[in-house]
Amino acid sequence: MKKPLHAILLCFIAVILSGCPGDDLAYKGSYIDLNAVATNSMLGIYSVDDNMIIVVEEDSFGRRMFIYYGNTIASSYSVYGVKSYIYAILISQKTEGDLTYFYPDYNYIIYQDNINRKYKPNNEELIGLVNDTAIAGDIEWLKQKNDWEKPIDDSKCIRINMSRKNRAQESRTPLVHQEAQQKAYEHVAAPKDKYRQGLFYYLTSDQYDRHIYFFRCSQENYDYTGAYVVMFNKDGSFDPAFGILEITDIWHYQDELKAFKDRNGWNNPVDNDS
Repeated sequence: MKKPLHAILLCFIAVILSGCPGDDLAYKGSYIDLNAVATNSMLGIYSVDDNMIIVVEEDSFGRRMFIYYGNTIASSYSVYGVKSYIYAILISQKTEGDLTYFYPDYNYIIYQDNINRKYKPNNEELIGLVNDTAIAGDIEWLKQKNDWEKPIDDSKCIRINMSRKNRAQESRTPLVHQEAQQKAYEHVAAPKDKYRQGLFYYLTSDQYDRHIYFFRCSQENYDYTGAYVVMFNKDGSFDPAFGILEITDIWHYQDELKAFKDRNGWNNPVDNDS
C-alpha cells in the first residue's frame, strides 16, 4: 500500500532532523582521510554520499591541495532541513596509517555555491574554481599558511583518525549529552527560537576532551536566526561568558574561531582535570 505524500514528507523531515543515518549518508569516495580533514576543519560540514573531493596539486613533501564540494548547515538557506552546498579548497599535510595530519585554523578557504543546481557540478567545473584568476591570491595565501613546498612541521599539526567522521551519524552522535546542548542553545536563543535535535553539529575535540560544536538557532518554520560555536568541557559544561561565540560571517570566520579556541585554553591542560 502506498504511503500518503504528507506521511512521506514527515518521515523525510524526521530523518533529517534526528540525524538517523541511511546508506546515502556515508561518504563513499576514495579520500576518507581528506573527508575527515574537511569535516574537522569547517563549521557545519557533514558527510553524505554525493560530497565530492578532488586532489588538484601535491607538493614535494606530499601535501595535497584539494577541492571539497559538500553539504553544510552554515548557510542561512534552509527548507525543511535541506542543506546548501559549498566549494572549499583545503590543504592536508599527510596521512600515516589511520591518522591524517593538518595545520589547524587556516587550512581552508570557503566559497558558497550560489548556483541553483539540479545536479552537482562535474569535475571540470570544480577544477575550474582553482584555475580562476580571481582567487589566485586566496590560493597563494593558503599555501603560505600551510608551508607549501617546505618541510612538514609536525609541531604545527593536529592529527585525527581518518575514519572518525566519514559518516553523517558520527558527526551528529553527541559526545556531549542533549541536555547540555539544549542548555547552550537556550543561552543564546531568541524567544521564538525552538530547540530540536539536528541543529548541533560536532566539529572537533582537543586532547583534553573539550568538544567544539557548531549550531544554528531556528524558528518554528525552520528559518535560521543565528550561528554559534560552543566549547563544551569534558563533563558537558560550558563557560557562559566566553564559551559561546556568535559567528557573524559564516564564510570567513577563521580568525574568530582561532581567537575563540585560544581564549578557552584549547589544547592546554585543564586545571581541575582528574
